[in-house]
Amino acid sequence: MLPTILTQVLAGQAVHLGKLSPTRDLVNVDDTVRGFMLAAERDEALGRTVQLATGREISVGDLAALCMRVLGTTVAIVSAEERLRPAASEVERLLGDPSRAAELLGWRAEVSLEDGVARFAAWMRDNLGSYRPGEYQR
Repeated sequence: MLPTILTQVLAGQAVHLGKLSPTRDLVNVDDTVRGFMLAAERDEALGRTVQLATGREISVGDLAALCMRVLGTTVAIVSAEERLRPAASEVERLLGDPSRAAELLGWRAEVSLEDGVARFAAWMRDNLGSYRPGEYQR
């Protein structure tokens, strides 16, 4: 989602998304890698389901608004028909429980959503030429 949103905002285009209300629990890649490394080192984690999650959810629409705040700009957010998932395939809510990761691995997310978005936005700004923000890839 973030590349889709950020490339459009950085290009000064309206942000075209599917449904804006589904929520997601987003974990920064640095935290994810650290969690994988800890899980690989801990025998207690073998065969166990461990969710690397923040326990915080944000809607797709609110994530787009956060991206604009981070970038200090505003563009329209459009729920585009061609980007809507079929009704039976949309997942309305994905919220993880980080308690087992804390218990077994001593892991918790360290990068806030806001900081993670700001870091990625800075990288995207420097690499926007590698993306095609006006094209929708299914």
